[in-house]
Amino acid sequence: MSSIPTVTSVVTQSWFKVHERLLIVLMVLLAGSWGYSKYADALASKAETKATTAQAVLVQQIQTNTQLAQQTAQQTAQYQQMVQTLTAQNAALLAAIQSDNVILKQQQTKDKTMTPTQLTQRWAQLVPGVAPSASSDGVVLSTGDAQSTVVQLEEVPVLTQDLKSETEIAQNFQNELNAAVTVNQDQAKQITGLKTQLTDQVKADQAEITEIKAKARRSKLRWCLAVLVAGFVGRGLL
Repeated sequence: MSSIPTVTSVVTQSWFKVHERLLIVLMVLLAGSWGYSKYADALASKAETKATTAQAVLVQQIQTNTQLAQQTAQQTAQYQQMVQTLTAQNAALLAAIQSDNVILKQQQTKDKTMTPTQLTQRWAQLVPGVAPSASSDGVVLSTGDAQSTVVQLEEVPVLTQDLKSETEIAQNFQNELNAAVTVNQDQAKQITGLKTQLTDQVKADQAEITEIKAKARRSKLRWCLAVLVAGFVGRGLL
């Protein structure tokens, strides 16, 4: 009775010894399959976390971009309205200046043909307080009236220069407004570009997750096939 366990033990030890390599291969395959599965799952989890974070950032950025886009659109509309208003005002002022210049030239032409009496009357209108008089030789003017006239004439070149400067200031202001409109339009384009960039990044992250999972499935399938092949081979050796 005591010899039966000894025979069973010897047979079991002999079977393990004969199939030692096969068992080692199977264990390595199983361990490798399990290890790679964990590695692939970790990669997928990391990619999912990255995609989730990117998605959250995208949602937040879209909200921010929407607010900025609304503000930019509102400011652009205000600037454009201001530009249109100022352009219309400038056009009206320019038309008035051109009309005044025509009247001025007509008056200057008329002044050249005035009689002494007409000239003194016009003189008194242009320089209040002076009293030139007509004579047979022309116009008689006192020293005080002559001084008053010269003082009045001193303003002409200054006013002419002031008008030129004011025109340049108005043009600079117009240029600034046009530049502001351009800046707002560029900001709107940048906001759209950032939104597109973030959307593309999320799509890329999602594609990466899909690829990692696909690779993991293919790898698991290969490991399973290897285990099955090893099992069939081992069965044939038994």
